[in-house]
Amino acid sequence: MASEAVFQRIHYDPGELILEEGKKGSAAFLIVEGEVEILVGLDSDNPTTLAVLGPGQVFGEMGLFDDHPNMASVVATHPTDVSALHRKEFQRLLEEMDPVIRGIMYQVVDRARLKENK
Repeated sequence: MASEAVFQRIHYDPGELILEEGKKGSAAFLIVEGEVEILVGLDSDNPTTLAVLGPGQVFGEMGLFDDHPNMASVVATHPTDVSALHRKEFQRLLEEMDPVIRGIMYQVVDRARLKENK
């Protein structure tokens, strides 16, 4: 029987940087309360908002699979509470999965990364 995942509850204040574009990610975040903005070019003169996410939505999930840098920055726009699942814990859970399902998951991530680079 699979063991339970260990999630870490984290609070962010408005304007606080959660993930930084170009840095390696190591966790996925489920928004419990609050709101975040997904941005590219945050350090530029003209940052672009890709999305605004709220409760029940997830970000940073690609960082669970590999060491590629974050594709965007994530900033809290309101007081925000998240549950974080860190890569080490995720990898432990993956090892408990059926190998075929695990292989499919990695294939999906690889295809998403290819699409990102086009």
